[in-house]
Amino acid sequence: ALEKIELKALLSEVPRQRGSLISILREVNESFGYVSEEDVDEIAEYLNITANQVFGVLTFYSELRTKPAGEKTIKFCVGPSCYLKGIEKIEKAFQENLGVNMGETTPDGKFTLTPTHCNGTCAQSPMLQGDGTIYGQVKPEDAPKIVEEWRK
Repeated sequence: ALEKIELKALLSEVPRQRGSLISILREVNESFGYVSEEDVDEIAEYLNITANQVFGVLTFYSELRTKPAGEKTIKFCVGPSCYLKGIEKIEKAFQENLGVNMGETTPDGKFTLTPTHCNGTCAQSPMLQGDGTIYGQVKPEDAPKIVEEWRK
């Protein structure tokens, strides 16, 4: 969770209105890597809304996190083109290689696996993205090579 002082300082910079919620969540997520349960409660109190309302928005947007992410986030496109071309098999290969499920972070804190919506690179499907690099036409057998490349 954020230090109370840091979160209060961040909140003091935005209007105390419902329309600020997404901006606040994005700022907390960007600044600290995730939004904790304690942060949700503090934001709800500041905006005079329920924690459930904050959590609903927080979990709706895939780029917002409720747990710390690994050093590298591997994003798997789950759009129609990637889905039809077998992204699920690629996800499984990475999950087996890293020993974690989708949405989880490896015990060493190096990698987080996460789904993402279509990013418009359908000609390269199935694709995944890591640290801003797009890997297109990925096959399950590519997983060990890509993971090894990212470990360096």
